[in-house]
Amino acid sequence: MRLLDNPPDMEAEIGVDFLARCFGESWNPVMYHWYLKREFHGGAPDRLVLAEGRQVLATAGISYRQLRTPDGTVHRVGIMVAACVPPRERGRGRFVRLWKGAVNYCATRDCTALLGFVTADNASCLILRRAGAVQIPSSYVISDDLPPESPAIAREVADNAYGAWRDYADGALQAQCSNTGAGFRYPDVNAWRSQLIDRPHPVELLRVGDTSRAIIERVDDTDRLQWLDGDPEDQDAAIAAVVARAHRARRRFFMYSTTALPASLLRDCGLKVRPGFMMAMATRAEHEPVVRSWAGLPWRVQSGDRL
Repeated sequence: MRLLDNPPDMEAEIGVDFLARCFGESWNPVMYHWYLKREFHGGAPDRLVLAEGRQVLATAGISYRQLRTPDGTVHRVGIMVAACVPPRERGRGRFVRLWKGAVNYCATRDCTALLGFVTADNASCLILRRAGAVQIPSSYVISDDLPPESPAIAREVADNAYGAWRDYADGALQAQCSNTGAGFRYPDVNAWRSQLIDRPHPVELLRVGDTSRAIIERVDDTDRLQWLDGDPEDQDAAIAAVVARAHRARRRFFMYSTTALPASLLRDCGLKVRPGFMMAMATRAEHEPVVRSWAGLPWRVQSGDRL
């Protein structure tokens, strides 16, 4: 059993068809390229394959990003993407072997930590917890049944021209310099655009009320809120507005957040929460104290930041 990095002759074994067998029909060539081949700020992702001969036991992509903590320190991190174990290999310790191998691999790429995004009820969450990963609480917020009417606090939502993305990026880059919380750092507007605008599905730029701007990715029948800015006191009303917009179009809604949302907002908008975690594991012993401290930081990580 070996852990291979970027094997040049195994594309047929680990390509789109393999991922579709593991995850379902949502994987296609466009998704495959965006998540596992796309460069970010000039750096290409890596692909790790746990194999025995040419038999694939587990595989994952590693994309490289930057985190900024409130003290101004910038950390290079790896994010595990599209980790999967074929059905016939599940329950045999393949995923934990893949995770530990990925942590060691990220150490050779000068990463402070390896991150993984999981729901609390997923088996991988327990595996990563047992492996020693730090848990940073988060929420996967989804609409269930469409409510009979829009919440009263919904604000006006207006479409912006697609070319307005640079104004959004400039605002996001300014906010990350002044933000007192921890979160992902974007080195420049092109890096931000490649993550938040040039996504694999159609994207809408919205103006919400007087202060907020939102980016919605339309994935099948769901509006995914990938990014939201504006005055903090306006955030709940802005979320209610984009949820109401989705409902009026008979579409579902999704967002990811490391900030807890009020129960009244969830109830009024017909939203449900699946608890989750951003898991972080130090790549070297000297990084352990820093990564452990992340559990106590205020985080602002949005849907589009993650993957």
